[in-house]
Amino acid sequence: LDQRTLDPQAKQSIQRMLGHLYLSLGESEVAANTFDAGLKNVQPRNRDEALALAKDLDGHASALATLERGKDSLARAQQANALRARFAPGDAQQRFLGQRQLAIAYGSLADCKQGDAQWKQALASSTRMPTPRPAETADAHALYARLLFNCGEYKRGFEVAGQGLAKADRAKLPTLSPARANLLWMKSANGNAVGLISTAQAEALLRQAIAIQEKTTGP
Repeated sequence: LDQRTLDPQAKQSIQRMLGHLYLSLGESEVAANTFDAGLKNVQPRNRDEALALAKDLDGHASALATLERGKDSLARAQQANALRARFAPGDAQQRFLGQRQLAIAYGSLADCKQGDAQWKQALASSTRMPTPRPAETADAHALYARLLFNCGEYKRGFEVAGQGLAKADRAKLPTLSPARANLLWMKSANGNAVGLISTAQAEALLRQAIAIQEKTTGP
């Protein structure tokens, strides 16, 4: 990319796309550095550009959270949230995405109080989206349950995971959805931590999650 003669805006657009690709491949450090370059001094000119930029900022924030750079992750999430509030103030889906990213950032800072509050707001926003997004909603429940597990709130984490699975069933989320596997995993982990389910039940949930994983991405 550096060896080509490209318009600076086009080059940065490609860098942001590559950032998402690296993030999806688990290359968080490369993703963060690529987003750094692709987001430098970028300013949106309209609503579409602002929401696309917010998505790129989300990607950067996620990469930074994975690298345990919590403060930097939160700063990027707040930038994305500010863009959504400015350019799409009445859009429930954009509000959900912004609150979701803030919750992830607070989780990376081990800020259980703020993370909990943001996940509650995100799930409330998800119920007001005009077009249901079962996979995103299920994933949000799984991530919320993981935060609660990390914060020692096992009973609540078990309940959130269970609620996520129930909603996934009602929304007819595909059986092999990765979000469903994550929910099963978190229901098992939280429930087993405080004896809400037996060891055998926890193992059964984990086996279901592993089966989904193997059928979708391989062992």
